[in-house]
Amino acid sequence: MSQFYLIVGAVYPPEPVISGRNSADLAAELARRGRQVRVVAPYPSRPLGRRYPGYPRRLYWSEPSPEGYSITRCLAATSPAASLLSRLAENLSFGLLSACLLLWMRPKPCAVFANTWPLFAQALICWVARLRRIPLVLGVQDLYPESLAAQGRLRPASWLFHRLQALDRWIAANSHALMVIARSFEQVYREQRRMPASKSHRLPSWIDDRGLLAELAALPPGENPVRRRLGIPSEAFLFVYAGNLGAAAGLEAVLEALQGSSLPAHLLIAGAGPRLEVCRRLAGKLPPGMVHFLSPWLKEDTAAVLASANAFLLPTYGEQAFASLPSKLAAYQLAARPVLAIASQGTDLAGAMEESGCGWLVPPGSPEALLSALAQACQAAPDERARRGAAGREYALAHFSRAACLPRLVELVEDCI
Repeated sequence: MSQFYLIVGAVYPPEPVISGRNSADLAAELARRGRQVRVVAPYPSRPLGRRYPGYPRRLYWSEPSPEGYSITRCLAATSPAASLLSRLAENLSFGLLSACLLLWMRPKPCAVFANTWPLFAQALICWVARLRRIPLVLGVQDLYPESLAAQGRLRPASWLFHRLQALDRWIAANSHALMVIARSFEQVYREQRRMPASKSHRLPSWIDDRGLLAELAALPPGENPVRRRLGIPSEAFLFVYAGNLGAAAGLEAVLEALQGSSLPAHLLIAGAGPRLEVCRRLAGKLPPGMVHFLSPWLKEDTAAVLASANAFLLPTYGEQAFASLPSKLAAYQLAARPVLAIASQGTDLAGAMEESGCGWLVPPGSPEALLSALAQACQAAPDERARRGAAGREYALAHFSRAACLPRLVELVEDCI
């Protein structure tokens, strides 16, 4: 009988979330190698927080995948408002349904890979895996509670912050291995969680580079379809933000900095999320026709959205870049356009920007520096923008591609048996 692996994913295709697609790549590759694989995921609801149509309203529902593994969906809570309470309900309900029922009652897998909500769903899965003596590889996409503190939702000196930090330390100690996406995460687990360095493995989120490059190459030459649809002149300089509009994104700082400026550029905001309406209100204070929205952003528009840009925006809120590495950087770089990022020195985002030479880096909390960098991007010669874009694509292929990352994750999961 082939080895049986369980993959627990809080997000999963058809949701357009890179970490979910990474879990699907892992499942498909293990199945291709002859392993028996089951994926456990909630019914899809991202990015709007509403369950997709076409799925039955059952506690559990299983479906086969074309790649030869099975998917079991759980009727967990959704979070349309993205408030702390609704996210907590989503977190706990999925953890209970996936860990305390499926992981506990179903046949014992030889290993579990969990890429799920921190910290409570992680803790429940870790607790059951520990009781059943199942090796657990935990994917860490964000540092909690540090991410909450960076967003201003939790004080670092508070009792709750220290209790959550202790919970994360327990989860890490009882996991076989941690897959972390950034160097700074390795440092935190080594120094603050007191984990041995050998236990954490840095592996960034990757994107389907072959598929995206093929879609970009297939776009018809001439006028961009997204520009045409939104009425953006083909000769206009266009900054593009493409991704989730959450608290960590920090896009409001860009819109506030543009108040009263005379930047000769347009801005396209493609995506959805809890901060969308706030961004719409701020955009309403700017000159008419300067800011354009594409929400929801459909998957079939991805290549056209990316190709419409003269440069990309990648802001982060406050010190959020210390607690996460935005996965949208890889897509931006693969599109071969320069990137203007807002991030503190010493973060992995700042390091990737400097190592690749793909654009301009601005410290958070400095509207003057941001406006100066925006003007530099607009005034940069076409060959300079092309050079920065090409450098970014080369960096993404070396660090954020499926070929560079997936074999390492497969090895990590299989080696824990």
